[in-house]
Amino acid sequence: VIGEGLTLLSRRQGQAQARQFMQMVLTLPAIAIDDTLHQDTLALFAEQRRKGTSYVDMANVVVMRRLDIPIILSFDQVYTRDYGLDTLQQQVGL
Repeated sequence: VIGEGLTLLSRRQGQAQARQFMQMVLTLPAIAIDDTLHQDTLALFAEQRRKGTSYVDMANVVVMRRLDIPIILSFDQVYTRDYGLDTLQQQVGL
């Protein structure tokens, strides 16, 4: 997820903004995708039929389920539409 954010910021805002984001996220706790999470993510990814399925989205779903994380900060509707998970967008009514 951090990698996606860095790439998106670098493309849209420039490398300076991406570096600033990187410094901020390095202060936050992170969840590493270990082999078990990776294998579970691959299994979930393989079940998908939609074109353009994101491995990172599937990893987020696996982590949220495994760690009982109730809300994800995302504007991507895949979490709600396909998995019944709450997004912060839903919670604040954006």
